Amino acid sequence: MEKPTLAEIEFIQALISTVLTEAAMTVRWNACYAMGNVFKNPALPLGTAPWTSQAYSALTSVVTSCKDFKVRIRSTTALAIPGKREQYGSVDQYARIGSGTHWSPPYRRAKTPQPFWNSSTVPAYRPKSARHSFIS
Repeated sequence: MEKPTLAEIEFIQALISTVLTEAAMTVRWNACYAMGNVFKNPALPLGTAPWTSQAYSALTSVVTSCKDFKVRIRSTTALAIPGKREQYGSVDQYARIGSGTHWSPPYRRAKTPQPFWNSSTVPAYRPKSARHSFIS
């Protein structure tokens, strides 16, 4: 396997910062989707690269704190992509992912992550419609 280039590392860092920003929800959804595609790339050293823990922390943060349900689902989907325990990094990192999301990784996967079990704990979020933006 080749070592990732500086441009690839900068791209991944940009994705991580976009996942964490308070940007438009569509932008955050796209960043989580792109991070999932990064996890699918076998050429990248998932689990051993220094950016791995940052990526997992960012996605875990989105699952537990983002107000948009669709972004939370996309983040959870990205977290579920790695197929091997080693791809989740150190044991501590692996435990933080599990405890931060109350979620079981792929080989012990529940159908729905626990943060979604009780919707009363999730603040209501309703995206503005196009019509609403023209009126105000």
